[in-house]
Amino acid sequence: MDGITTPFFSIVIPTLNSDKTLPAALDSVLHQQFTHFEVWIIDSVSGDQTLSIVKTYGEKDGRIRLVSEKDKGIYDAMNKGIRLAVGSYIFFLGSDDWLHDDNVLGSVFEGLKGATPPDLLYGNVVGANYKGHYDGEFSFEKLLKKNISHQAIFYKRDLFDKIGYYNLSYRAHADWDLNIRCFADSSLRVTYLDRVIAEFGAGGISAGHDIPFIKEVLIPEKLKMLEARGTDRLRSLPAYDDWWRVLRNAGIRDEPSLRQLSNGHPIPRCLKNMLRWQRLVPQKTLRIGVLSKCLMFASYLYNLLIAAI
Repeated sequence: MDGITTPFFSIVIPTLNSDKTLPAALDSVLHQQFTHFEVWIIDSVSGDQTLSIVKTYGEKDGRIRLVSEKDKGIYDAMNKGIRLAVGSYIFFLGSDDWLHDDNVLGSVFEGLKGATPPDLLYGNVVGANYKGHYDGEFSFEKLLKKNISHQAIFYKRDLFDKIGYYNLSYRAHADWDLNIRCFADSSLRVTYLDRVIAEFGAGGISAGHDIPFIKEVLIPEKLKMLEARGTDRLRSLPAYDDWWRVLRNAGIRDEPSLRQLSNGHPIPRCLKNMLRWQRLVPQKTLRIGVLSKCLMFASYLYNLLIAAI
């Protein structure tokens, strides 16, 4: 196809005791109509039948390669896959996920053709936890509220030489951190493809809060955004609630603590007031959903009344 003689896509699948789900993931890849790809299974010394399954598939299809050794988690495995990949674009698929249909790679390949192909192309995913497709086209502002699923993204291989690899300090959101770095770099070309790329299984990394990521990446970038675009954006209740949850989840209780994370960006009066309202109750109590929502709404009305937003 189009004179391609080497893998165009490198598909990286981290595994650990994945024998129940890996066959479906591999089948979804091997059934693709576009065939110019390699598959790297980056295994963390599984103790079940994962390695036997990979061996069986590899004997039938030489595009499947295996590395099995101890690692420091899924993002360490993904970094290994980046170093091993030879394809023009890298795609990360969970061992309990699968490509949506047999023409995913073909559609993406068409989207990557052209005189100036994008550095990053992304689409949508579907899964039991989502109502419909997740989650359409992203702006940088939207990315500071939610992440793009890595199962929806194709990264140009040399992008990592410029942006860097996954930061292992962020155990739950290293992929979010990477995507923020990509969107923040105006020299990178980013393209949205309106189609479903993959489907989610039941597993995945815990949705727990990655406190170092929130403090070191998300809060400074969100403060920078507020400085550039104004606090009147927080008149939108969902936008206000987003900031409320970020401060609460990071465990920030006072202005000096927030200022230490600001990278020199100003702390708006509405956020100072928000922290005062959060301090009305103990931090543990603040995590009670209904109470937190009520307190958030009261602080929202207060900031509206004093024209802080």
